[in-house]
Amino acid sequence: MKTRSTRSLRRLQFKIRFFCDYAEQIGQLEKALARKPEKLQLDIVGSGELSPDTALLMRSVLPGRSPKTHLITNARSSLQGGAVLVWLMGDTRLIREDAKLYFRKSN
Repeated sequence: MKTRSTRSLRRLQFKIRFFCDYAEQIGQLEKALARKPEKLQLDIVGSGELSPDTALLMRSVLPGRSPKTHLITNARSSLQGGAVLVWLMGDTRLIREDAKLYFRKSN
């Protein structure tokens, strides 16, 4: 007997670490979006910082989702740099009550 997978909510944890290769996590994101879920919750955890290139790569992946997919970005820790950009791309943005967003002064 086949089990039916639910299309209602898919959760994906995106761990941000210093000096990390995010290719595997971005591949998991693409695979999750290919299933065309009704809602996708992207839990952002970790104290690292995303490089601008990684944030732009994620920015190129996320708009390719189905128009029926509602993206929820949930910041479970403080965010800085490119991670803030990824968090802002969510249709619904959640952040832990005591978390902060850090920005650098532009030149």
